[in-house]
Amino acid sequence: MSESAPSRSITFLLLGDPVGKQRARYSGRSRRFYTPAKTRRYEVHISYAFIGVNRGRFSVFQPARHVHVHCVFRNGTHPDCDNVLKSVLDGLQGRAYQNDKSVTGSTEMSFDPQQPRIEVTVT
Repeated sequence: MSESAPSRSITFLLLGDPVGKQRARYSGRSRRFYTPAKTRRYEVHISYAFIGVNRGRFSVFQPARHVHVHCVFRNGTHPDCDNVLKSVLDGLQGRAYQNDKSVTGSTEMSFDPQQPRIEVTVT
């Protein structure tokens, strides 16, 4: 019996309100730009969620990828889906691919007041 080929896509779910990439902030004291803590935490959660489902199927050295993000919001005000995609792409950098410049991305949006989340598919 031959072993089946590895899956060409990985899908994972991150529960909670989607978080859009926030603008870099400037610290006059250290004279540097930094990413706000809320964005950094969300990117780390994305990275760990990917690691949990990857199981060695994807290598960062493989060529271009496509990342699809389905943003599910509670309702009312919410971040722009493109900014959520930026958070996801930055969270996956170094895990699913070396640099997000070789990645294409797409987003879609829906509403579910009971269970906000993002559904991410990497192919």
